[in-house]
Amino acid sequence: PATAAKVCEALAATGYVANKQAGNLASGRSNIVAALVPNLTNAIFAESLQGIADTVHGAGLELLLASTDY
Repeated sequence: PATAAKVCEALAATGYVANKQAGNLASGRSNIVAALVPNLTNAIFAESLQGIADTVHGAGLELLLASTDY
């Protein structure tokens, strides 16, 4: 506990802010879920993506969206 307190004090004194990307790289996990859709103009895809986004963000993950234009 004393060491943890010293570490926290040093972090606060230096203004350290954790880098999420560096943490993901170190852990081997990106916490990103990818979704590919044929296009973004069709309303059914928009509704589906909203549900996906809500679920993904609710789990503490990020959503990467791409359109294939197919």
